[in-house]
Amino acid sequence: LGELLSYQSKFEEAEQLLAQSFETRKKLFSNESNIEIAMSFFSYGIFYKNQKKFDKSLEMFDKAIKIRRNELGYNHPETIKTQEEIDKIRIFFIGEKENKKERKSIN
Repeated sequence: LGELLSYQSKFEEAEQLLAQSFETRKKLFSNESNIEIAMSFFSYGIFYKNQKKFDKSLEMFDKAIKIRRNELGYNHPETIKTQEEIDKIRIFFIGEKENKKERKSIN
């Protein structure tokens, strides 16, 4: 639900739900490399991406993918989905940031 709210730009509500979910998962699954914890990191990645906080988003996706690769393998759909999100940010958003810097230096 937190992800859905962040897609709707209801960031304050989304953040509260994401935090509650993350805390619950940490209590239920004490192992930090648990796949449920990875789900929380992924949701936070989406949350930050939707706010255009790409550095924070990458940080969360990186945590999620490390767990997913280890627990599910490189070819699992959830691992692939996480890698695709990372790639989108690196290609489109960070690439655009670099393009803006180049345009400013030309002018």
